[in-house]
Amino acid sequence: SPATFFMDGNKTQKEKLFLLAICNAQWFGSGLCIAPDAVLDDGLLNVAVVDDISLWDYLRQLPRLRKGLRLTHTSVSYFSGQTIEITEEGWPIDCDGEFIGFTPLKVQIANRKVNILMPSVS
Repeated sequence: SPATFFMDGNKTQKEKLFLLAICNAQWFGSGLCIAPDAVLDDGLLNVAVVDDISLWDYLRQLPRLRKGLRLTHTSVSYFSGQTIEITEEGWPIDCDGEFIGFTPLKVQIANRKVNILMPSVS
């Protein structure tokens, strides 16, 4: 079935989806630069979408990912914005290497906010 997501309210639909990475930083997964245009403090989420690509084509792109270069494959698209929403149910969500649940999902930027967890001091 087609995959649909909304970036700042603008609808994008892909026939098939191999990977959708929502990023605030450039790198993930053992040194792969999936979002080369991402800047931590620019107030934007960077989204890399890999749609109908074969596993072989994806593996051929890995050297570019390791070098921090944008992928130029026709099945790769880049988006940026402050909010992304996936309304379809049942897609697995991986957050920094950990499974955290299933879609639907809404991610938005909280400008220049960082929560710091630390033990209480007695």
